[in-house]
Amino acid sequence: MKKKWPDELGPALNNNFLRQLIDKVIPYSETSVIAILIQVLCAFGNVVGLSPFLRIGADIHRPILFIAIVGNSAKARKGSSWAIVRLLFSLVAELWSKERQITGLSSSEGLIELVRDPREPRNGNDEGDSGVLDKRLFIQESEFTSIIKNFGRTNNKLSETLRNAWDGYKLQNVTKTNPMTATNPTISIAAHVTESDLSRHLNENEMANGFGNRFQWYVSKRSKKIPSPKAMDAEYFQDEAKLLKEIIEHSSNIKEVKKSSEAEALWKHSYSRPD
Repeated sequence: MKKKWPDELGPALNNNFLRQLIDKVIPYSETSVIAILIQVLCAFGNVVGLSPFLRIGADIHRPILFIAIVGNSAKARKGSSWAIVRLLFSLVAELWSKERQITGLSSSEGLIELVRDPREPRNGNDEGDSGVLDKRLFIQESEFTSIIKNFGRTNNKLSETLRNAWDGYKLQNVTKTNPMTATNPTISIAAHVTESDLSRHLNENEMANGFGNRFQWYVSKRSKKIPSPKAMDAEYFQDEAKLLKEIIEHSSNIKEVKKSSEAEALWKHSYSRPD
């Protein structure tokens, strides 16, 4: 029996901003509601950074996400969905969009360098390193397998470093020539991949060691066929950008958050499902 595609999002669109954005985009675009929503949340969490947090037991959970959108090449409109999100955030976080977004991640050393701590001079010929002040880093990868393929390279510790980044641990590159550390990294990932590539390249080791478990996986498909989708520029999103900027400014000043009674009930319902 063919499974029904989950078109209904229910409580996910109770948020006024998200509802306004989706109503603005979806009627005139082939993009997926799911792809837009989760990439907005992923980007939002990175822009806001480490300030808001939720305490569960002794663990601290911050709005940092690793997400992967799975869909057929050229038909899931994954790239089109990211183009909308990228444009929107360029209007509200211009410096972050220019300086704290990257693609083409290939090594642990390269990742740590982008969020490295200051370093004192080691000898008379060494001037030290001022480090990177802004520890936020948003990795947008349209070909997720390009990251996964690097895991098999000799002495490549990218998988381990990404797992530590998701956990919020200090990152370290212990070498004699160029030792680096990165304290309080704020690293988010929004990746795109096809189902066939994912099945072929994400091996059992990466699924078992916790790398795959740190990602939220979303299936995306084209919402409809529109031969000539509506042109959407910066002016088109002015109202949404204004609202999003207000939300970001407010959220950046929040510290500890707690689940609402509705969220707690939904969580308990989901948690009680059989494994």
